[in-house]
Amino acid sequence: MNGRSLAAAAAAALAAGCVARAPNVAPLPPAPSEPPPVTAPEPVQPSLPEGAMRYRCGGERVLLVRLREDVAQVQGLPQGEETLLLDAGGVTPQQRVFSNPGVRMEIGLGDRGREAVFQLLQPPASELRCVAG
Repeated sequence: MNGRSLAAAAAAALAAGCVARAPNVAPLPPAPSEPPPVTAPEPVQPSLPEGAMRYRCGGERVLLVRLREDVAQVQGLPQGEETLLLDAGGVTPQQRVFSNPGVRMEIGLGDRGREAVFQLLQPPASELRCVAG
């Protein structure tokens, strides 16, 4: 067979469907250059009971303070939960002082009234400076 007859035979075979053609394949989409950023979900803060405030103190200590009329319950202190009674005191109207024989708490301090000081009176005496939030 010469070159022309070979080309003619190939054309005839193609026309008759004897030769398989490459299937039509859609091109692949381009690969992304960078994966989308992964963001960590925001930590869920447990809801506070009614009348409660959360104070974050130096280090990682978190105190939960519940105010009811003239009584404050404080959770998260090193010695455990304490019940404090309203004292006379406070330099400004927003400042309040609560105490018992082992703990003295001053709340409503600072420019915005969000700071608090917890004085632990039992030996060894210490002080926690905290911010509401």
